[in-house]
Amino acid sequence: MKKNRVILGLFSLIIFSLFYMAHAIPIIKFVYYYTGVSISPNSITIVQGGSGTVDVEAYAWGYNALLKTTFSITNISVSLQASNVPSGVTCTFSPSSGPISTKFKLTINVGDNVAPGTYNITIKAIKSKYTSKPGYLILIVEEKKMDIMQYLIYLIPVVIGVVGAILFFLIKKSKKGPRPVKLVLSANPSTIYGDGRSVSQITVMTVDSKNNPIPVKADLTINLTSEMGTIQSPIIIPAGSYYAVSTYIAPIKFGSEKITASAPGLSRGEIILNIKEKRRYCMWCGAPMALDAKVCSVCGREPPSGVDVKVCPNCGAVIPTVAKFCGECGARQP
Repeated sequence: MKKNRVILGLFSLIIFSLFYMAHAIPIIKFVYYYTGVSISPNSITIVQGGSGTVDVEAYAWGYNALLKTTFSITNISVSLQASNVPSGVTCTFSPSSGPISTKFKLTINVGDNVAPGTYNITIKAIKSKYTSKPGYLILIVEEKKMDIMQYLIYLIPVVIGVVGAILFFLIKKSKKGPRPVKLVLSANPSTIYGDGRSVSQITVMTVDSKNNPIPVKADLTINLTSEMGTIQSPIIIPAGSYYAVSTYIAPIKFGSEKITASAPGLSRGEIILNIKEKRRYCMWCGAPMALDAKVCSVCGREPPSGVDVKVCPNCGAVIPTVAKFCGECGARQP
């Protein structure tokens, strides 16, 4: 019986020694050591180009696997480390290392080119043979907004550049003097008969925006077009002049005739002529005749001719003396 008590006592002593050694000698893996961090606040918002600070507190503890108990550790020094830091962001600890009781300051500097967004930065307390339990800091980067003064700073060079360009253009323009910008047409007369031979003189002028005549510096070719009659084209405005004249020949038609003038670099000009209907009458019987008819379709006679003439008392037209009717207005002659 006494022998059993001795054996039991020795066994208890061995077990107690093992527990003691587990606390005293870390090599025996009955006890594990850890470090951790506490971050306050654990989230920070910083504008591009700005900075901010948070407080970091380190702590350490041990865990006895046999007793399943934890215990605090206060007599060690640690160094702090940040990882998963985005490009353009720097993290600085003050101090960089110290005892567990130290209150660390973490300063975060965000560069101007860091993209706006949310980032998770990992913070660890490092100690040899200790397992680090990380803490996490949420960094929110906001886009930098310019204030009124910054807008003005950016805007002033632009305004100066625009004003300078305008002044340069105006000075350059004033040195060159006025220049023609468009064509203006006039007709003399503006109303003619549609008889295939009546003419109108079409004057083409170069003018500025206020319709003031402006001479051209070099010969200017003008192209003219008409819808019914015949127009002389092209014509040339010689250097130093501001106009040229073209001849328009009426068609054997009547109505409104549009004449258009164009030249390189100038706005085109237009004018409307009034082409009146031309009537012709047989001077023997007074019947209407086509303008190009050689004999009267009613009496079959050709128009009279001769050097002796008289004046129609009705319309003033000059007609042969032998005519019984006026070829212009159809009035019977006395």
